[in-house]
Amino acid sequence: MAGMSKISFKLILILNIIFILSIINAIYPFIRFSSRLANYIFMIITLCIPTVLVFLGFTIKNLYKKILFIILYGIMVLVSGMFLIFTLILIAVSEDVRNVDAIGFSIIEYVQVGESRVIVYRTDGGATTSLGIIVRHEKEILPGILLVRNLYREYPRYEIEFEIKNGILLIDDIEYKLKRNIYY
Repeated sequence: MAGMSKISFKLILILNIIFILSIINAIYPFIRFSSRLANYIFMIITLCIPTVLVFLGFTIKNLYKKILFIILYGIMVLVSGMFLIFTLILIAVSEDVRNVDAIGFSIIEYVQVGESRVIVYRTDGGATTSLGIIVRHEKEILPGILLVRNLYREYPRYEIEFEIKNGILLIDDIEYKLKRNIYY
């Protein structure tokens, strides 16, 4: 980008990639920490990236590009700020953020399948929402870091019955292949 040092451009590019991948991961999880607190801390750091990018925008020499860049990332700061406040509130209302069962996302069934596991979670958004069910296939790839694949999700749903035979998860007569390394 003209009017910007190569280091600033590379840093902006890397921060954008991290931010985009982290937001995608928040919506469609593929990597998670085994600690709920670590997931929150990572999300808080990710949500601060647009603020860093606004400050990096001041390194742009061209005035029009600088103004456009700062306005664009300024809007992202406002949106990220709302999610940051929401995340901080979630941490504040949690009795114990280190507890996996905290804040309406509790494990109701856990089945070890080789080196991975199938976990059934119950979601509970509070008094104004119904309960839901999420079934995930998880595998620890490094200590504390999980590779995650959502297999099944239904809202509202209160109970679930499933069985696992020969690497196949069966829920409501629908088969889900449990892959050795989660995705392949």
